[in-house]
Amino acid sequence: MEYKEKLQQLDLTLPAATYDFRISLASEKVVDQHVTSIPQGWSMQRVKRRRSYMRRDHNIAWQIDVTEVTSRPRDATQAKSIVFEIEMELRSYA
Repeated sequence: MEYKEKLQQLDLTLPAATYDFRISLASEKVVDQHVTSIPQGWSMQRVKRRRSYMRRDHNIAWQIDVTEVTSRPRDATQAKSIVFEIEMELRSYA
């Protein structure tokens, strides 16, 4: 189970392009690593399919993540949404 907090966001519109450009700064924290099923009272389920890329020699602290996020509301009559993210993340050395 995770908690994601958006800290800052900048949206750039690209009129001639199919997609717009967004730069976000966020903090993600694991709330409980032992949660293996959806807790009671949930409102939204996020399923992430992520591929991470980094240098094999780990000389650079950054990694690139390419993620498909499917958000499914508890109410089955509401539509699910699929978002694609490309992220540059600073790896923790803790």
